[in-house]
Amino acid sequence: MNIIIDCDPGVDDALAILTAAKQPELNILAITSVSGNLPGEITYKNAKLLAQAAGLSCPVGRGADQPLVKEARNAGVTHGSDGLGGHAIELAAYEKPYEVLDAVEVLKEQLLASDEKVVLVVLGPMTNIALLFQKYPEVKDKIEKISFMGGSLCGGNANTYGEFNIYVDPEAAGIVIESGIPMIMAGLDVTLKAFVTKDDLKVWEDLGNPIAAFAAHCCLHYGSHDPALHDPCSILVLTHPELFTTMLGKLSVCCDEGDHRGETYLNPVSKSDICTILQNVDRKAFIGHITEALKQY
Repeated sequence: MNIIIDCDPGVDDALAILTAAKQPELNILAITSVSGNLPGEITYKNAKLLAQAAGLSCPVGRGADQPLVKEARNAGVTHGSDGLGGHAIELAAYEKPYEVLDAVEVLKEQLLASDEKVVLVVLGPMTNIALLFQKYPEVKDKIEKISFMGGSLCGGNANTYGEFNIYVDPEAAGIVIESGIPMIMAGLDVTLKAFVTKDDLKVWEDLGNPIAAFAAHCCLHYGSHDPALHDPCSILVLTHPELFTTMLGKLSVCCDEGDHRGETYLNPVSKSDICTILQNVDRKAFIGHITEALKQY
């Protein structure tokens, strides 16, 4: 399965990338970054660093620093000042010079060059994907589906109803969700159940390799604010769908001001195709698959 990961690393993005790189079913064509958890210069630096640490040779593109309409909003202390829980230094040995590429151009080139349809895995605000669709609408035919972390049917974490990734750029999310491309939504309904414990982190640290130790260390900081490993859900649903229970529905996004801004809600008259919405996860098996990936470093 050919995939492209669009992300805003971010600790849980880091775990998603490190997990995806060790899934034999997945061929990562590119990684693109966007402002979200941290400002754009930090998420781009982390995307490059994580690609190198994971042993990937794919292009890494730098994407939007601002949402389509509003000013950028970041996640504050949750991910630490470096975006990796204060532990980016542990990956310094992997860092090499990287050509700066534009995310939208990388997305377009990789999609059009692929012999088979591609799955987009979108782990941050959807700004890059909306810009891609606006500039190069022809690429939609090359996308099999979009597996995204974002949204909620159970209340928000950025405001009363809005989940952070959607709230940061609901206008972009609306463009993407209404694109007619099949969607898989890993929202707060499921991701809050995909949490990591200190016992899990001890297992990772005891694996005896520097990448697993890094994962444990950055998650220890992150877990003190938010123990949910949101983003790996959007990876593992592609390779291990049996971990999840799902429902189907048509989604819409609220772009109005106020408590409902960024809300994702079921709308039977929406123009969007049916979306697969993750509901529950086998937490122990979910963590087990991440552990197996970390063992391979």
